[in-house]
Amino acid sequence: MTEEKMTLIDHLDELRKRAIRILIGAFIGTIVGYYCYDLWILNLLKGPLDALGGVSDNPFVFNNPLLQFLKQPADQAQNLRLDLHFIGPLEVFMMKLKVSFFAGILMASPYIFYQVWAFVAAGLTEKERKMVNVFVPASVILFFIGCAFAYFLVLPVTLYFLVVVCANGLVPMLIISKYVTLVVVCCAAFGIVFEIPLIILFLTKLGIVSPMFLAQKRKYAILVMVTLAAILTPTTDVVNLALMSVPMIVLYETSIWLSRLAWRRRQARSTTG
Repeated sequence: MTEEKMTLIDHLDELRKRAIRILIGAFIGTIVGYYCYDLWILNLLKGPLDALGGVSDNPFVFNNPLLQFLKQPADQAQNLRLDLHFIGPLEVFMMKLKVSFFAGILMASPYIFYQVWAFVAAGLTEKERKMVNVFVPASVILFFIGCAFAYFLVLPVTLYFLVVVCANGLVPMLIISKYVTLVVVCCAAFGIVFEIPLIILFLTKLGIVSPMFLAQKRKYAILVMVTLAAILTPTTDVVNLALMSVPMIVLYETSIWLSRLAWRRRQARSTTG
Protein backbone atom coordinates (compact mmCIF):
# COMPACT_ATOMS: atom_id res chain seq x y z
CA MET A 1 0.00 0.00 0.00
CA THR A 2 1.21 3.51 -0.76
CA GLU A 3 1.16 6.59 1.43
CA GLU A 4 -2.04 7.74 -0.34
CA LYS A 5 -5.12 7.79 1.85
CA MET A 6 -7.25 4.68 1.39
CA THR A 7 -10.91 5.02 0.51
CA LEU A 8 -13.72 2.96 2.04
CA ILE A 9 -13.73 0.72 -1.05
CA ASP A 10 -10.00 0.16 -0.66
CA HIS A 11 -10.49 -0.85 3.00
CA LEU A 12 -13.29 -3.24 2.11
CA ASP A 13 -11.23 -4.80 -0.67
CA GLU A 14 -8.28 -5.17 1.70
CA LEU A 15 -10.58 -6.75 4.30
CA ARG A 16 -11.91 -9.21 1.71
CA LYS A 17 -8.41 -10.30 0.67
CA ARG A 18 -7.24 -10.75 4.26
CA ALA A 19 -10.41 -12.67 5.19
CA ILE A 20 -9.96 -15.05 2.24
CA ARG A 21 -6.34 -15.67 3.21
CA ILE A 22 -7.35 -16.32 6.82
CA LEU A 23 -10.00 -18.81 5.70
CA ILE A 24 -7.49 -20.61 3.47
CA GLY A 25 -4.96 -20.79 6.33
CA ALA A 26 -7.65 -22.08 8.72
CA PHE A 27 -8.78 -24.68 6.17
CA ILE A 28 -5.26 -26.01 5.66
CA GLY A 29 -4.71 -26.05 9.42
CA THR A 30 -7.98 -27.96 9.89
CA ILE A 31 -6.85 -30.67 7.47
CA VAL A 32 -3.57 -31.02 9.35
CA GLY A 33 -5.46 -31.04 12.66
CA TYR A 34 -7.80 -33.80 11.46
CA TYR A 35 -4.82 -35.92 10.44
CA CYS A 36 -3.08 -35.33 13.81
CA TYR A 37 -6.19 -35.87 15.94
CA ASP A 38 -5.63 -39.56 16.67
CA LEU A 39 -1.85 -39.14 16.82
CA TRP A 40 -1.61 -36.60 19.63
CA ILE A 41 -4.44 -34.03 19.75
CA LEU A 42 -6.81 -36.29 21.71
CA ASN A 43 -4.15 -36.97 24.35
CA LEU A 44 -3.40 -33.25 24.43
CA LEU A 45 -7.04 -32.47 25.17
CA LYS A 46 -7.16 -35.11 27.90
CA GLY A 47 -3.98 -33.80 29.57
CA PRO A 48 -5.65 -31.66 32.28
CA LEU A 49 -8.20 -34.41 33.00
CA ASP A 50 -5.52 -37.11 33.20
CA ALA A 51 -3.50 -34.85 35.51
CA LEU A 52 -6.48 -34.81 37.88
CA GLY A 53 -6.99 -38.55 37.59
CA GLY A 54 -3.31 -39.36 38.11
CA VAL A 55 -2.79 -40.97 34.68
CA SER A 56 0.93 -41.37 34.03
CA ASP A 57 1.02 -42.71 30.45
CA ASN A 58 -0.18 -39.46 28.86
CA PRO A 59 2.87 -37.43 27.73
CA PHE A 60 0.88 -34.19 28.10
CA VAL A 61 0.27 -34.60 31.83
CA PHE A 62 1.96 -31.85 33.86
CA ASN A 63 2.67 -32.23 37.57
CA ASN A 64 0.73 -29.21 38.81
CA PRO A 65 1.92 -28.33 42.35
CA LEU A 66 -1.26 -26.37 43.13
CA LEU A 67 -3.41 -29.31 42.05
CA GLN A 68 -1.40 -31.75 44.15
CA PHE A 69 -1.76 -29.46 47.16
CA LEU A 70 -5.54 -29.25 46.71
CA LYS A 71 -5.91 -33.01 46.24
CA GLN A 72 -4.08 -33.97 49.45
CA PRO A 73 -7.00 -33.66 51.92
CA ALA A 74 -9.58 -35.01 49.43
CA ASP A 75 -9.85 -38.80 49.61
CA GLN A 76 -12.30 -38.93 46.70
CA ALA A 77 -9.69 -37.31 44.43
CA GLN A 78 -7.11 -40.06 44.84
CA ASN A 79 -8.60 -42.85 42.71
CA LEU A 80 -10.77 -41.09 40.18
CA ARG A 81 -11.79 -42.85 36.98
CA LEU A 82 -12.25 -39.98 34.58
CA ASP A 83 -13.15 -41.51 31.23
CA LEU A 84 -14.75 -39.47 28.47
CA HIS A 85 -18.12 -40.64 27.11
CA PHE A 86 -20.32 -39.77 24.14
CA ILE A 87 -24.10 -39.94 23.80
CA GLY A 88 -25.16 -39.80 20.15
CA PRO A 89 -23.60 -41.79 17.28
CA LEU A 90 -22.58 -38.60 15.46
CA GLU A 91 -21.20 -36.84 18.51
CA VAL A 92 -17.66 -38.22 18.25
CA PHE A 93 -17.38 -37.39 14.55
CA MET A 94 -18.75 -33.86 14.94
CA MET A 95 -16.52 -33.31 17.95
CA LYS A 96 -13.53 -34.51 15.93
CA LEU A 97 -14.34 -31.99 13.20
CA LYS A 98 -14.72 -29.20 15.76
CA VAL A 99 -11.46 -30.07 17.48
CA SER A 100 -9.68 -30.28 14.12
CA PHE A 101 -10.98 -26.81 13.26
CA PHE A 102 -9.80 -25.25 16.52
CA ALA A 103 -6.46 -27.08 16.26
CA GLY A 104 -6.14 -25.75 12.72
CA ILE A 105 -6.81 -22.21 13.93
CA LEU A 106 -4.15 -22.66 16.60
CA MET A 107 -1.56 -24.04 14.17
CA ALA A 108 -2.33 -21.33 11.62
CA SER A 109 -2.40 -18.57 14.26
CA PRO A 110 0.96 -17.02 13.26
CA TYR A 111 -0.33 -16.60 9.70
CA ILE A 112 -3.74 -15.40 10.95
CA PHE A 113 -2.18 -12.85 13.32
CA TYR A 114 -0.03 -11.58 10.45
CA GLN A 115 -3.10 -11.06 8.25
CA VAL A 116 -4.95 -9.22 11.03
CA TRP A 117 -2.01 -6.92 11.77
CA ALA A 118 -1.39 -6.40 8.05
CA PHE A 119 -4.99 -5.24 7.62
CA VAL A 120 -4.59 -2.81 10.53
CA ALA A 121 -1.28 -1.57 9.12
CA ALA A 122 -2.84 -0.88 5.72
CA GLY A 123 -4.51 2.22 7.15
CA LEU A 124 -1.37 3.49 8.88
CA THR A 125 1.63 5.49 7.78
CA GLU A 126 4.85 3.85 6.62
CA LYS A 127 6.51 4.54 9.95
CA GLU A 128 3.62 3.04 11.89
CA ARG A 129 3.55 -0.06 9.68
CA LYS A 130 7.04 -1.00 10.81
CA MET A 131 5.54 -1.85 14.19
CA VAL A 132 3.78 -4.83 12.56
CA ASN A 133 7.12 -6.64 12.20
CA VAL A 134 7.39 -6.59 16.01
CA PHE A 135 3.75 -6.96 16.94
CA VAL A 136 3.04 -10.07 14.84
CA PRO A 137 5.56 -12.41 16.59
CA ALA A 138 4.82 -10.79 19.95
CA SER A 139 1.08 -11.39 19.60
CA VAL A 140 1.66 -15.04 18.65
CA ILE A 141 4.00 -15.60 21.61
CA LEU A 142 1.61 -13.95 24.09
CA PHE A 143 -1.33 -15.94 22.77
CA PHE A 144 0.49 -19.25 23.21
CA ILE A 145 1.69 -18.22 26.68
CA GLY A 146 -1.93 -17.52 27.66
CA CYS A 147 -3.08 -20.88 26.27
CA ALA A 148 -0.26 -22.69 28.11
CA PHE A 149 -1.13 -20.91 31.36
CA ALA A 150 -4.75 -22.05 31.05
CA TYR A 151 -3.82 -25.58 29.99
CA PHE A 152 -1.19 -26.39 32.60
CA LEU A 153 -2.43 -24.40 35.60
CA VAL A 154 -6.03 -23.21 35.35
CA LEU A 155 -7.77 -26.19 33.72
CA PRO A 156 -6.56 -28.92 36.14
CA VAL A 157 -7.55 -26.80 39.14
CA THR A 158 -10.90 -25.89 37.56
CA LEU A 159 -11.62 -29.55 36.84
CA TYR A 160 -10.74 -30.42 40.43
CA PHE A 161 -13.40 -28.06 41.77
CA LEU A 162 -15.96 -29.12 39.16
CA VAL A 163 -15.45 -32.88 39.35
CA VAL A 164 -14.34 -33.41 42.95
CA VAL A 165 -15.48 -30.52 45.16
CA CYS A 166 -18.80 -29.67 43.48
CA ALA A 167 -19.66 -33.33 42.80
CA ASN A 168 -19.29 -34.13 46.52
CA GLY A 169 -18.72 -37.86 46.06
CA LEU A 170 -20.98 -38.37 43.02
CA VAL A 171 -19.60 -40.49 40.17
CA PRO A 172 -18.79 -38.25 37.18
CA MET A 173 -19.80 -39.20 33.63
CA LEU A 174 -17.97 -36.71 31.49
CA ILE A 175 -19.34 -36.04 28.01
CA ILE A 176 -16.53 -35.50 25.54
CA SER A 177 -18.19 -32.65 23.60
CA LYS A 178 -18.83 -30.59 26.76
CA TYR A 179 -15.34 -31.30 28.07
CA VAL A 180 -13.71 -30.23 24.80
CA THR A 181 -15.78 -27.02 24.80
CA LEU A 182 -14.52 -26.21 28.31
CA VAL A 183 -10.87 -26.75 27.27
CA VAL A 184 -11.15 -24.72 24.07
CA VAL A 185 -13.04 -21.79 25.64
CA CYS A 186 -10.68 -21.61 28.63
CA CYS A 187 -7.51 -21.68 26.51
CA ALA A 188 -8.89 -19.20 23.97
CA ALA A 189 -10.02 -16.80 26.71
CA PHE A 190 -6.60 -16.74 28.36
CA GLY A 191 -4.86 -16.49 25.00
CA ILE A 192 -6.88 -13.36 24.19
CA VAL A 193 -6.46 -11.90 27.68
CA PHE A 194 -2.67 -12.16 27.41
CA GLU A 195 -2.84 -9.87 24.37
CA ILE A 196 -3.87 -6.92 26.58
CA PRO A 197 -0.36 -5.43 27.05
CA LEU A 198 0.35 -5.61 23.33
CA ILE A 199 -2.94 -3.99 22.35
CA ILE A 200 -2.53 -1.17 24.87
CA LEU A 201 1.08 -0.63 23.78
CA PHE A 202 -0.07 -0.40 20.16
CA LEU A 203 -2.81 2.10 21.06
CA THR A 204 -0.30 4.15 23.06
CA LYS A 205 2.10 4.33 20.13
CA LEU A 206 -0.75 5.62 17.98
CA GLY A 207 -1.61 8.22 20.63
CA ILE A 208 -5.11 6.83 21.22
CA VAL A 209 -4.58 6.07 24.93
CA SER A 210 -2.12 7.42 27.49
CA PRO A 211 -0.63 5.95 30.69
CA MET A 212 -2.31 8.73 32.66
CA PHE A 213 -5.71 7.65 31.37
CA LEU A 214 -4.97 3.98 32.15
CA ALA A 215 -3.84 4.83 35.68
CA GLN A 216 -6.88 7.03 36.34
CA LYS A 217 -9.26 4.29 35.21
CA ARG A 218 -7.44 1.53 37.12
CA LYS A 219 -10.18 0.90 39.70
CA TYR A 220 -12.84 0.65 37.01
CA ALA A 221 -10.65 -1.65 34.96
CA ILE A 222 -10.08 -3.94 37.96
CA LEU A 223 -13.82 -4.07 38.61
CA VAL A 224 -14.46 -5.01 34.98
CA MET A 225 -11.72 -7.66 35.02
CA VAL A 226 -12.97 -9.30 38.22
CA THR A 227 -16.52 -9.30 36.86
CA LEU A 228 -15.33 -10.77 33.58
CA ALA A 229 -13.34 -13.43 35.44
CA ALA A 230 -16.43 -14.36 37.46
CA ILE A 231 -18.41 -14.75 34.23
CA LEU A 232 -15.77 -16.76 32.35
CA THR A 233 -14.79 -19.14 35.14
CA PRO A 234 -17.05 -22.23 35.35
CA THR A 235 -17.02 -22.14 39.16
CA THR A 236 -17.25 -19.19 41.54
CA ASP A 237 -14.74 -20.42 44.11
CA VAL A 238 -11.97 -18.09 45.23
CA VAL A 239 -9.11 -20.12 43.72
CA ASN A 240 -10.49 -20.19 40.17
CA LEU A 241 -11.58 -16.57 40.40
CA ALA A 242 -8.03 -15.61 41.46
CA LEU A 243 -6.47 -17.72 38.69
CA MET A 244 -8.44 -15.72 36.14
CA SER A 245 -8.54 -12.23 37.65
CA VAL A 246 -5.00 -11.93 39.08
CA PRO A 247 -3.23 -12.50 35.72
CA MET A 248 -5.57 -9.96 34.12
CA ILE A 249 -4.74 -7.37 36.77
CA VAL A 250 -1.00 -8.09 36.46
CA LEU A 251 -1.24 -7.77 32.68
CA TYR A 252 -3.08 -4.46 33.05
CA GLU A 253 -0.39 -3.09 35.37
CA THR A 254 2.25 -4.32 32.92
CA SER A 255 0.35 -2.52 30.18
CA ILE A 256 0.51 0.76 32.15
CA TRP A 257 4.27 0.35 32.58
CA LEU A 258 4.77 -0.38 28.86
CA SER A 259 2.46 2.50 27.99
CA ARG A 260 4.60 4.89 30.06
CA LEU A 261 7.73 3.84 28.15
CA ALA A 262 6.03 4.23 24.78
CA TRP A 263 4.49 7.56 25.81
CA ARG A 264 7.85 8.99 26.89
CA ARG A 265 9.47 7.96 23.61
CA ARG A 266 6.57 9.44 21.68
CA GLN A 267 6.83 12.73 23.59
CA ALA A 268 10.61 12.79 23.11
CA ARG A 269 10.26 12.32 19.35
CA SER A 270 7.63 15.05 19.12
CA THR A 271 9.86 17.42 21.12
CA THR A 272 12.97 16.81 19.01
CA GLY A 273 10.92 16.82 15.82
